[in-house]
Amino acid sequence: MDRVNHLLDYFGRKGPGVQWPVFVMPLLQEMERELGRDRLRNVLRTSGSHMAASHPVTTAGSLDELQTQINAHLETMHWGYCRLGESDTSINIHHYASPLAFLAEVGKNASAAYLESAYQVWLGQAGMPSGLRVISGEHQYPVCQNFRVIASPDRPE
Repeated sequence: MDRVNHLLDYFGRKGPGVQWPVFVMPLLQEMERELGRDRLRNVLRTSGSHMAASHPVTTAGSLDELQTQINAHLETMHWGYCRLGESDTSINIHHYASPLAFLAEVGKNASAAYLESAYQVWLGQAGMPSGLRVISGEHQYPVCQNFRVIASPDRPE
C-alpha cells in the first residue's frame, strides 16, 4: 500500500502532461513503422545513454546513495522515480511513473529501451563492473517498469 500512496502523491504533484501523448504516441508509432522495432529500440537506447551521460552520477557507497542521485535527476525531468534493491542474484531496478509507459505497447517498449540504457550508463558511472548489463524485465503495471543487472552474455570468461 505504501507504493500506491507514493505513486498517488507523485501524480498529485507532477501529473502526466496532457499535451505530450498526442505528439509522442504518433511519433513513436511512425518511427516504429519507418525504422522497425529493433532500429527504433537502438535509437531510444542511444538517446537514453546520452541523457544519462548529460546527467551524471558519482561513485556511490550504497544503492541508497545511487538511488538518491538518480532520483534527483529524474525529478528535474519529471520522469518518475526509481527504487534500487538487491536480491541474492542481482540488482533490481523498479522505475515508477515513466511518462512513456502510459502510451500503450509502443510507449512501454520505448520507455524500456530508453531507461535500460540510462540505468546502464548511471550504474557504470557509479562503478559497476563492465561485464554486467541492465536488462528490462516484466512490467508490473503501466506505472512500474522493472530492470535487473545481469552478467553480460558476451563477457569474456
